Amino acid sequence: MPAALSTSDLFARLEKGHSERITVVTPNKRLAQALMARFDDFQTGKNLTVWEAPDILPFGAFVERLWEDALYFDLGETLPLLLTEAQEQHLWQEILEKSGLLIVPRAAAQCREAWRLMHQWRIRAGGASEDGFAFQRWSKEYQRQTEKEIDSARLPDLMAGLLDRLKKPKLLVAYAFDVVPPQTKEFFENFEFSTCVPEGFDGACMRTSFPSAKQEIEAAAKWARARLENRGQSPIFPRIGVVVPDLGKRRSEVVRVFSRVMQPGYNLPGSAKTPMPFNVSLGKPLLLYPLVDAALTLLEWAHQPVEFARASRLVRSPFLGGADTEMARRAALDVRIRKDADS
Repeated sequence: MPAALSTSDLFARLEKGHSERITVVTPNKRLAQALMARFDDFQTGKNLTVWEAPDILPFGAFVERLWEDALYFDLGETLPLLLTEAQEQHLWQEILEKSGLLIVPRAAAQCREAWRLMHQWRIRAGGASEDGFAFQRWSKEYQRQTEKEIDSARLPDLMAGLLDRLKKPKLLVAYAFDVVPPQTKEFFENFEFSTCVPEGFDGACMRTSFPSAKQEIEAAAKWARARLENRGQSPIFPRIGVVVPDLGKRRSEVVRVFSRVMQPGYNLPGSAKTPMPFNVSLGKPLLLYPLVDAALTLLEWAHQPVEFARASRLVRSPFLGGADTEMARRAALDVRIRKDADS
């Protein structure tokens, strides 16, 4: 294995273009985007206006790209079809529907994650607990149903056996992998392979606690604002990152607190609407957009009953034809339905 590269050495090789045939893989999509942005800044600093985009992508996307290359090569006829995340989730839910669990979709998502970890770390399904035996039974059924397909958890093992018949990069660079599972490590060994570790920053580590999660978010927002206000005192100022556990459920609270701390009075009447000095990496779910929610509710209602709250929103939705002229009649209909539902 070649010696580890520094970030500057990696950029020096990437700027030579695609002729070097270097592919950089990262643990996740966010890191791939951040590295791409750093490389763009590196090229811009040399007063360049045009350059070849480097081949930087998440590890999972790289493996899927190899599968696509094989699909359109002479291996296409024998290659199993790759399941999407939605298809994997649907299969797990079908298997768990008769298990007696209360929240099947969430349990199915946990089974998908356990299946992925099991293959990454070469762990056999099963165990001494009741949950372990149940997962072992579900896993066997899932494997039986996907006998002629492949999923993302098993895809690296499949592609590792086909690499000799595919065009591989001249050098594969693993960027910022702090932990490499056995499955990933074995996959890397099929390439001319090197690692790259980002340069570290000097810093201090502190630990504190707060009476509530709300106060913790408030303190994090005040800390971030103080860092922003003092950034002129430092010649090198990296981006500020605040990690919020379970961000999907607390996104609205985080946005509200950071908006109030970062830009006081942002919601006062007559105040100018200016961009906030922060962004939240996790977007809002599609169901929180009224137009999308109305469309999905209408599609679902065409095939099965829906909750009254969703049906009520659909009746009063402004996105259905005639909403302006039928507003009063639709409101009266909603009142009648609501009374029947309560009774």
